[in-house]
Amino acid sequence: MEISRLAQSKRNIISLNMDLERDTQRIDEANQKLLLKIQEREDKIQRLESEIIQTRGLVEDEEWEKENRTTMERERALQELEEETARLERKNKTLVHSITELQQKLTRKSQKITNCEQSSPDGALEETKVKLQQLEASYACQEK
Repeated sequence: MEISRLAQSKRNIISLNMDLERDTQRIDEANQKLLLKIQEREDKIQRLESEIIQTRGLVEDEEWEKENRTTMERERALQELEEETARLERKNKTLVHSITELQQKLTRKSQKITNCEQSSPDGALEETKVKLQQLEASYACQEK
């Protein structure tokens, strides 16, 4: 009886050992699958990090290009303003010269009218006054 119990215990131990080996094999297979998934995820994380770095570089390049375009536009606008200022200064100089000439003409005409008034009859005086008024109107327009 003792031998049959020992034989039964031996069979049970062998059966349990086989079950343990099968369970160990399944656990190893599951671990292999998990390790593969972990490796795939790590690869994916590395790809995403690489994409982020590339995207960051592109964004920085785009920002630099945008700032550069803005700077160039501002420089172009400044250049245009400087050119316009130079044109206006030239026009102003010409106008000042024209006004000075008109003032000189008016002064000469006024002197002539004064001389004419003293030496000429009323008809010539009226003509001269009309011309003086025309010159003054012309001067006013030029001044504007």
